[in-house]
Amino acid sequence: MLLRLSNEEMSKIATENNLSEEKFEKYFIFHRFRDYGVVLFQVTYTHPEPSIPPADGKLRELNPDYYWLAVDKQLIIPVLKYPEIRPLVYRTIYA
Repeated sequence: MLLRLSNEEMSKIATENNLSEEKFEKYFIFHRFRDYGVVLFQVTYTHPEPSIPPADGKLRELNPDYYWLAVDKQLIIPVLKYPEIRPLVYRTIYA
């Protein structure tokens, strides 16, 4: 999905990942506006233990209080013309 980041957020992400703001913009910003930039954001999900059948094969009572999906990874993906650049971890969901 496309994610809008303010100038302050972009600066913070660049600093946390030991990148200059220019390199962050070159490798990760798809479109730049004066007040914000747009990046490609990928979220992957996983099944937590309550949503997986038990290893022993026994039946168990379902508890609707548990979540059936959980956020696994949250990544800012580099611009597609730079496949050698690794994605950056950016935790924004449930943060």
